[in-house]
Amino acid sequence: MYAIRKEYHIFRLANIFTLTPCFLCHEPIWGYQAFVCSICKCFSHNSCLDKATSPNLQRCRHADLDSSYITVDFSLVRRSFTDYYRDICMSPEELIKRTYEEVSVFYTVLWTQLQLFNHGVAHGTIIIENKGSDDHEAVAFELQYYVELYEPHLLPGKLPVSAILGEYFEENATAPSSYFLFDWSNLTYIASIIKSPYEQHQPSFDASHDLLNVVQAEGLQQDVPDNPRHPFEVVALGHMRDCLGYEFNLFSDTAARLCLSHLHSLGFFTRSDSKPILFHGPVKEDIQCESPLPLGFDLSTDVETLVSAIEACLSDIDLSVNEMGLLLLVRKFWPNGMASEYAWRRLSQTVLLWILQEDDNMATIVRDYISQHRPLPGIRSPAETPPWPAPNSQRRAPATSFNNGGDYVASRQALLGRYVGQWLLALHNQRIEDYAKIIFCAIKETAKGSTIGTALLPGEYSSLREKDTWASADKMLRFIIKLCQNSVVFDAFDDLFLVWLSDLEHDVQAHASLPSLQRLFNREAETTSRFSTIIDATLTSADTSSLYSIDPWRIVHKTALESREGFSRSLNWLRLFARSGVDITVPTFVEFASRARVHASSLADCSILVDAAFLSTWLRSMGRQELQSIFSPLHSYLSPPIMQQMKSGNAELAHKLILRVDLLRKSLATCLLLYGCERSFLRSLGLVTKDDISYLPSRRKTNTRASKASDPIIVDSAFINILGDYVATGIDEVAGLVAKFLYAFISHAPLVESYEVDNFILRNGSVLCSCIWQFYDIQSHELSSIRMALLLRVLVVDTHPFQAILNEHFQSGGNWRLRFLALMRIFRIILDVTSPAFHVEGRQWRSSTLEIYYHYFKAGWADEQEEIRVAIDTWSQTLLPAHFEAISYCWNEAIGIAPISERVRLVSFLIQLHPHFPSWKVISWDVIIETLLEDEYLQKNGDDEDGPAAAHLVSIVLLSLKMLASGIEIDVFSLLKLKLHLVKIVGFEDVALVPATNGRTFHIQFGDLEDIPEDAYPCIDEFPAILDARHAFDLPPSAMASPFTSDDNPSPGLIGTVLVDVVLATFCSISDPFLLPVLSMKNLFESLMIIIYKHDFDSTALKHLDFMLRKAMRKTLEFLLLDLSYEMRQLALSIVQAYTKRFSFISGSLVIESVEKAVALVVSLDHNGEDMLVSQARAYIENTLNMLTSSGIFCGLCKRNLEPEFFTVLKHIVSVNAKANSQPSERLSERLLQSVLSQPLDANWSITQLVVDNVHSYVKLVHHEDYGVQLIRDIGGWLTTVARRMSYVQDVNCDPLLLTLSILLGHNKVHSRSRSINAGNQAQANEVALAMLDVLEDILRLKARVSPSTLTAIAETILSTDVNTYTSVDQSFFAVLRNLASSGLYFLQNHVWSSTICDEELSASLAVAKIILRAADFSPTVVPELISDHLEKFSRINTSMRTWNVLTLAALSDTSGQHGTILFPHFSAFTPAYYASLGTYVHARALPPESAVADIDHAYLSIKLWLLLAQTMSLSNDKVDPGALSVAQDDRADLAIKTVWNELWPPFESIVESCIQTENSPLATIVCSSVANLFLLVYQLRCGISLDALSQAPLLTRLQRQHRKISAINKLSRAMGGEPLPDIQLDVLLDQATKDLANAEKLRILDRESQRPPPDRQRRDVRIPT
Repeated sequence: MYAIRKEYHIFRLANIFTLTPCFLCHEPIWGYQAFVCSICKCFSHNSCLDKATSPNLQRCRHADLDSSYITVDFSLVRRSFTDYYRDICMSPEELIKRTYEEVSVFYTVLWTQLQLFNHGVAHGTIIIENKGSDDHEAVAFELQYYVELYEPHLLPGKLPVSAILGEYFEENATAPSSYFLFDWSNLTYIASIIKSPYEQHQPSFDASHDLLNVVQAEGLQQDVPDNPRHPFEVVALGHMRDCLGYEFNLFSDTAARLCLSHLHSLGFFTRSDSKPILFHGPVKEDIQCESPLPLGFDLSTDVETLVSAIEACLSDIDLSVNEMGLLLLVRKFWPNGMASEYAWRRLSQTVLLWILQEDDNMATIVRDYISQHRPLPGIRSPAETPPWPAPNSQRRAPATSFNNGGDYVASRQALLGRYVGQWLLALHNQRIEDYAKIIFCAIKETAKGSTIGTALLPGEYSSLREKDTWASADKMLRFIIKLCQNSVVFDAFDDLFLVWLSDLEHDVQAHASLPSLQRLFNREAETTSRFSTIIDATLTSADTSSLYSIDPWRIVHKTALESREGFSRSLNWLRLFARSGVDITVPTFVEFASRARVHASSLADCSILVDAAFLSTWLRSMGRQELQSIFSPLHSYLSPPIMQQMKSGNAELAHKLILRVDLLRKSLATCLLLYGCERSFLRSLGLVTKDDISYLPSRRKTNTRASKASDPIIVDSAFINILGDYVATGIDEVAGLVAKFLYAFISHAPLVESYEVDNFILRNGSVLCSCIWQFYDIQSHELSSIRMALLLRVLVVDTHPFQAILNEHFQSGGNWRLRFLALMRIFRIILDVTSPAFHVEGRQWRSSTLEIYYHYFKAGWADEQEEIRVAIDTWSQTLLPAHFEAISYCWNEAIGIAPISERVRLVSFLIQLHPHFPSWKVISWDVIIETLLEDEYLQKNGDDEDGPAAAHLVSIVLLSLKMLASGIEIDVFSLLKLKLHLVKIVGFEDVALVPATNGRTFHIQFGDLEDIPEDAYPCIDEFPAILDARHAFDLPPSAMASPFTSDDNPSPGLIGTVLVDVVLATFCSISDPFLLPVLSMKNLFESLMIIIYKHDFDSTALKHLDFMLRKAMRKTLEFLLLDLSYEMRQLALSIVQAYTKRFSFISGSLVIESVEKAVALVVSLDHNGEDMLVSQARAYIENTLNMLTSSGIFCGLCKRNLEPEFFTVLKHIVSVNAKANSQPSERLSERLLQSVLSQPLDANWSITQLVVDNVHSYVKLVHHEDYGVQLIRDIGGWLTTVARRMSYVQDVNCDPLLLTLSILLGHNKVHSRSRSINAGNQAQANEVALAMLDVLEDILRLKARVSPSTLTAIAETILSTDVNTYTSVDQSFFAVLRNLASSGLYFLQNHVWSSTICDEELSASLAVAKIILRAADFSPTVVPELISDHLEKFSRINTSMRTWNVLTLAALSDTSGQHGTILFPHFSAFTPAYYASLGTYVHARALPPESAVADIDHAYLSIKLWLLLAQTMSLSNDKVDPGALSVAQDDRADLAIKTVWNELWPPFESIVESCIQTENSPLATIVCSSVANLFLLVYQLRCGISLDALSQAPLLTRLQRQHRKISAINKLSRAMGGEPLPDIQLDVLLDQATKDLANAEKLRILDRESQRPPPDRQRRDVRIPT
């Protein structure tokens, strides 16, 4: 190394980085090179050092240095700067004349000097002293000024740029800047140009300077433009100066010198004489310079050697060798746009290969160096001198001499950051667009045939090529990751990753599993950050804001958004990621699913998406439950075309589409994985195949983060609906997949809680049940256990959807073939009940299956189609006992947990089912007993379900009775408990369970029975069946409360024996059989009959119930005479007959009573021989008498008070018997009499008297002829005996004896010896008519109350009687009739009518009025007297008008006209009452109140009726008035009518005037209608007053104008206009008048009731109790 030695100093040229004063002259050393003593570190100018001598140069280390040594005056600084840089300090005017290159050189020198100045001041290597000021801080001077002045001129477009530099800028896509000479690439380019031939141009500058007049070196000739410009190995300094001038426009000497010095100092070339300073002393043009190594821009073969050297250096394991190669790289091949593509690819490959060899080199280091304790190659030991200047990234050497692997890695990283990173960053900045391609090409070339980064891929391969292809792809990705980890990809990762993805073959994308993808995507699994920053911002000079985190997903999403083809590509990548174990987030899948609908992706693309979701979920399913949300919209998008193809009939194509891409299967499998289903379970179901999961990485090796499952898990109902649609297509494979999915979700999803499954079923119950219903239509072994588990799990939560399906298939009027198919599916369900899979763990599931059994078994008897009923019967016969037992378990459970209403329904169904399967124990006895106890508790505690509970109690007992009757085995205790509840149901009081004295059993004790509740009727109806059951049952006597319990051995009997006492007590408690249903009463009769015939009352268990049986027979006899149905009475009579036959020896008086009742029955039926009941009763009497004659039955009968009808019946019986028996001794008639005669007389004479009387009646009515001699003797002796006994008794009637004797003598003269005295009867007359009149008078005086119809009937009877017949009997009849007329008028005046029977009241009043008028027929003075006594003195206005109207109407009803003639002369007596009724309203001169309707109606009727009466009266020959002259018949009619009209119309007209002023009043409407009808009548009378009616035209006109809607007014208007009216029909008018009168009274009654005060609700009941 060049050095200057003086005074023991060793001065060497060095680059300085701060401003420092010279050791000799004490002036600042400007520039960035100076000589420094390597011993004492003193700095000196080159010129000062040349001039230095011993006097002014102190010996090394002998100088006393202090602060004054580095203190420099500010003026000296300024002066020295100006002197040193005088040539480059220019004014603004001079600057604009300079080129860009010149100003750039000046600026570079000044800016560098400014930095050195600032560093010197800052680090204290120089102290600026400003005299006159204490401030030693640096102040601005010319240096800062020129830097600020030059910098703006370097902006683009300010100064001209040379052509070659402009081309360079263009190639590098850069622009002129102030830091041009600070860029190593720029300096390399300049260095390469200045040592190459150049094109000579005429200089535009003054060539007076020595440097510019350098002669071209010999042997060098100017290049021809067409020849390549190869660089010179040795070049003259003048040549380089010329190149700078010609090529770069450095016309200034100073600029050229500074530029060459800068290149020389940086080592681009050296002087051939090895002098360190380029310009030392006078400038010589022939100074030869040479470049130690070729540059990358050189057109030389040495460049290849250089590149090979770099490759060799970087391939070595020694880091020092690596550093040598990297130095060559950065110094000679700094990235530049002028380099070739081949160069960059080759160099980049070399550099990248060095990075990628790190792992292999580390393995070598560990194996060959660390393990053998050898020094690490290229690592400095602590004893070595550290380099100067020390790099910032260099790791401190360890204290020991042994190096570990970490030192090697740290040193390598230092090289990476210092050289490789910088070089690649420069390459990136130079080739931003092509950087990724360059890197990828280098990686791809490296991966071919290289073992670097080779990893073992999972799975088995179909071919070697497949393995190599997959391994190569994974290796390239590993290289990319390695580069990212070493921060050399920068911002080109997206492009690099996209190039890698695009380069993948289809087979790799579809089937490969690349482990390196996990390292790329899942690298941050253990941190909270999803992405990592793998760019070192310190390695770039660009703006750090442009640096962003590497996100591999960004390019995938970007590609997906570009187009449909891009989306398809991204889907393949997504599947590759998933298969490689990449942790794909749920939002990513959601985004892709939504994008699939946007791009209208095909089924194949959607299948790829589903496949990716499946693979990702297979590797990690926890915490990703939201992923299920993609399947609902995805299938919603895909299902319409698939369903459309299915509906169009192309189901096969749709089927292939679904199964070909496995879309549905993998969708369902993914969902199940998300729900936590075991993977092995899914494989066993066939939802996941071996091919689906081949080549997948091990789940234990995947670097995925564990997370918790989402809670709760909610399945989208829309997705379930789509599955339902798929199942509805009828494709078995699809249905199988859905069935497996539902089964796995409901039964084998650990992440889904039971309540979540319940909620799922509640939300989707309809779809689930529809699917399950479809599953049962598929014959598949795989579905046999799945579908039953599904069905039960759904039913246990909600039975309504499945019930709705069943109801839909079994609705009335439907297709029976569909019902048949539905029943076939139900039968399959029933066949599954014995399967172990037909079970739901931890749930009471059996009760949820009831609807299945309901519809199946009910169809066996209720379906209208014979084919279905036969099918049910046939299928049921194939069921095993295990099936019936399993179904019974379901019913047992349902009875225990179902609500009361559902229990009632179930038990009712079982009651219907039992007759079809009588041997089936449908419910266990324990369940029945427990249910009865529970229901009884609910009923007693006042639950809201008392009614249903009672009904259920009855139904369960009824079912129990049916089961007992069918022979279902039961123990004694259960039987007695059933009896206990039965007794309570029937209604017995004080029911108790009493233990037996022996303690081994108990019996049921019960009290009286008041009324049988309606709920007990079904149980009563079941009594005959259980009592008639043939099944034997041994019953202990104590269980029946029998006193005969000495040993309490079971007594043989029947199953119904236990209920004998209940039936007898129930029957005996019936007080009114009409309160019971006919069927229940009949069943009780039948039960009694069965008890008599089939149950042994001699047994110890029933012996004590004999008295109850006799009591029941007496009750039967009572019912015999009631008005029951014939069948019922026949049955009762049969019971009596049966009892008589079986228990006649113990019957006693009961048989006598039964005969009496039978006789009474015949009598009640009028002895109708054709009546079957009469015939049966007669037969019973005959048989009983025949059977018990010898036992004295007839004697017992004779001791009773027998009616004559008894003997009438007996006469018929004995007469029939006499015809059948020819022998007198065999005849019943004689045997009966003989049985009485043979019996001794009773000590009680009253009984003997009865016997005598009955014998007399028997002889008189039954048997009095054809007596035999013996019988005559016997009866004679008996009569004699009786007569003798009578002589001792007082107050006896001997007539029967005498009469009997006379009868016998009279009809048996052949055998008689005396006669008898006949007795006669007296008759009395009865005056019926007079009695009837007395009764009627009481009624009319209101002393007696009868209905109006009765009063009408009585009155009509009297009126229909011919009175003339009484004249010869009793003349007082007429007096009675007159009193009756007075009472009748009293009745008309004071009787209060009822609104409900107003028509009947009117009929009764008319009948009474006719009686009054009939009385007037006999005495003309009757009417005047009655009017004066009643109507004028004591009448009330309202009833008076009613009375007159009734009388007038009755008179008009007389067709003879006689009554009208009697009544009309009293018209003058009527008018006061008429005026009085209207006077109040007339004087008020205002609209009457609404309550006046009845009075106005009566007034209207009065006018109408008197006009008609005058018309009819005047047509007769009688006079109108006794004082009037005889005139023509028409004149008399007009006079009578006019008289009535003139008297009655004026008051009514006043009311009309008051009402006509109001239009909307109901009263006005009624009055106007009445006026119209009245004038219509006047016109119909065709008399004189019709002309007077014309004077009322204004009134009628107003009526017409204001009340146009009234039909009568319109009719009147037409009549006034000339339209003829029909003739008067008196009958029609009278009927209408009758209705009007009734309506008027109804209105009056309603008005009276509305004014009546309401009754006092708090009134105390003062009725006298009875």
